[in-house]
Amino acid sequence: MQLVHIKLIFAAIFWGSSAIAGKILLETALPSQVTFLRFFLAFIILGLFLLTNRKHFSKVTFFEHVKLAVLGFIGIALCYYFYFEGLNYSSAFNAGLLEATIPLVTLAISVSMGEEKFHLENTIGFIIAYVGVIIIISNLELSVIINSNYNFGDILLLIGTLCFGIYNVLLKKIPI
Repeated sequence: MQLVHIKLIFAAIFWGSSAIAGKILLETALPSQVTFLRFFLAFIILGLFLLTNRKHFSKVTFFEHVKLAVLGFIGIALCYYFYFEGLNYSSAFNAGLLEATIPLVTLAISVSMGEEKFHLENTIGFIIAYVGVIIIISNLELSVIINSNYNFGDILLLIGTLCFGIYNVLLKKIPI
């Protein structure tokens, strides 16, 4: 097995376990505190990496900092605030499944902005995926769909997914 495969396995494990870890943390902390803790720890780790590898990075201009701040606010701060707030009201299972729709949301935003074209295969996959999301949110109860009585946490999770989809599209559009 190559090193890249091992890294991908660990990435999947860490990404997949984040909903469970977040749910456990939410038993003792507020969603905003969990969000802050997650990114404060990442800030420390990345800061140490940057300090030890300074020669590999070029200088970032003021305008690049502004672009990165906007992207970070939409795709990281808002996305994960809504993620942990939604996780507070929903289950780790729903969070994981709804988070898996990020590529679909990204595709929908990209198509609506004229960045990509929809093909038949994409359309069929998109519909099947969103039917799955509706099944998860509604628990196959038609009354839930008709009365729009969705779980508040699931709606917040979808808003977080939307934020990350916007981030993905803007990341392509805004060169840094």
